[in-house]
Amino acid sequence: MRGFSRRVLEVRPLMAKGILYARSRKQHMDHLRAKVVIHGLVQGVFFRASARDEAIRIGVGGWVRNLPDGTVQALFEGEAKKVEEIIGWCHKGPPGARVNKVDVSWEPYQGEFKLFEIRHGYAD
Repeated sequence: MRGFSRRVLEVRPLMAKGILYARSRKQHMDHLRAKVVIHGLVQGVFFRASARDEAIRIGVGGWVRNLPDGTVQALFEGEAKKVEEIIGWCHKGPPGARVNKVDVSWEPYQGEFKLFEIRHGYAD
């Protein structure tokens, strides 16, 4: 018991100074979350299936779906380098796609997705 209470006393001053919080934030600093909208000829060319395969190959989580305006929307989450790599892939897409523009919105990393899926429908 004595050792336990001693550890608690040592941790509390660290928490008060924000050191423990800083350590937990640092663990996520090398992770990113991005919501992406891809414009151009991106539907009917296996963009979603190819994006899923590429995301799995690279090792990012999230989802991809068609939007009613003809664009494709995706959410990518994972290690910063891997998220940046899949976004780079979105600028060219699969053979047959013609990407005109890629909009990227950065969001706080949440660690919500470990797998990658194709979504159907338009609801978040």
